[in-house]
Amino acid sequence: MNAILRATDDYAKQLLKELFESPIEVFVKEDIEYWVLFEGGPRTVAFYTLPSNEMFFDTKIGRLAYPETRRSKFVVFERKDMDPKRGEIALIGQSARDWNRVSRRKLTPLNLHEADFFVVLNQAVNFKDIDIRSLRSQVISLSRISIPVGTEERGGGVAYRYLPHNRLVTPFNLNSGTAEFVWYGTSSDYNLAELLLTLAVGHKLNLPVEFDNYGYTEEATFAGQLAMIGFVRQLSKVTGLDFNLTLMDTVKEVLPATETIQFLARAVEHAVGHTVGLLHHPQYGEIKTDSFSWLDRNGHKTIEQLHAEGSRFGGALIYYAFYARAKNRKFVAVLYDGSKGLVHRLASLWMREPHGLWICPVGSFAIRPKGLSGPMDVQDPVDLIQKLQMWGDEKTRDVLKLIWEAALDRVPLATEDIGSKIVVEVGDNDIEVITS
Repeated sequence: MNAILRATDDYAKQLLKELFESPIEVFVKEDIEYWVLFEGGPRTVAFYTLPSNEMFFDTKIGRLAYPETRRSKFVVFERKDMDPKRGEIALIGQSARDWNRVSRRKLTPLNLHEADFFVVLNQAVNFKDIDIRSLRSQVISLSRISIPVGTEERGGGVAYRYLPHNRLVTPFNLNSGTAEFVWYGTSSDYNLAELLLTLAVGHKLNLPVEFDNYGYTEEATFAGQLAMIGFVRQLSKVTGLDFNLTLMDTVKEVLPATETIQFLARAVEHAVGHTVGLLHHPQYGEIKTDSFSWLDRNGHKTIEQLHAEGSRFGGALIYYAFYARAKNRKFVAVLYDGSKGLVHRLASLWMREPHGLWICPVGSFAIRPKGLSGPMDVQDPVDLIQKLQMWGDEKTRDVLKLIWEAALDRVPLATEDIGSKIVVEVGDNDIEVITS
């Protein structure tokens, strides 16, 4: 959650400290103090205080707005409820509730108006007179965005519930700020579905695209890149789009993080909330975030050192290293709506100045051979190109347009589509698009 307040409003700062743990970061810009909080969701809350004689009125049943009417201890309202009905004005003697509604915009400092909701505190009130636990729960609830039940830990659910609202690319906010390109990758030699999703984000944001792959050998990585390039050339001919695509090696462009494996293990486990795999070592097998004896002996090593020993790294650690690239580069990262999404809470560390990370959630999308359904069953690009050549020009156009439109439909992911899936099954004579 993002919190904003006037830099001179010390009482509002005290309230924030009462409500939440230490912020991830605090910075000041143009007299506004920004707090990045680990708690809550992506929406922004503005905190400000008012003297008792200027505070909103207590609105218990039947109360009217007179100077002597009791003032509220605190008030919480959303931006959508800030403005009165046309022609309404604040008058002494009218309903206290109506007076409050009419006065919200006037009483709220102008430089806080763009927040999603507001918490206003009466300066005459002692914190002991406020139910801090209840207020905290209310603020956290309002900071989150409604998503389908049961999808809270999916990639899309994490994006909408936890990541900073101002750096999230959504169907209603196709704003990528100062990002210079779109970036994503695959943990295998190739993945056409993930590549298409990344190209679709770049197309909608009018940004170049970078995509990395992580083959088991350098030769496999290069072969996978060639295969994906061949597919994109076919797609470009059919769609008439000139994709500005750069393919990269995950080992060279993502994994050389400078932090030690001990530091990374703690950071990843804290974000996910449970033990996860870190890497597979050729001598010691699978190493997890709670492999304490191994970490005691090897925790000082970096990713680069371990890779030189033949280790292969897991998804959680790759995502950490990937997002950390925003320390030096400004890009939109694609966030896939996978079932294991808690690791993406790591992204919030880099979604604020001076870092350059924006996030675009995308839907679950797979392209695989007909009859296969495992998570590692992905369509071979070379095999698909060969089938397209056999099917002829007209059918090739139809098939590739259908696949491209299916990818576009998944970008950016709407909240109501979190948890839904689209699978393109490639048969010997045709393709089938399955939605669930």
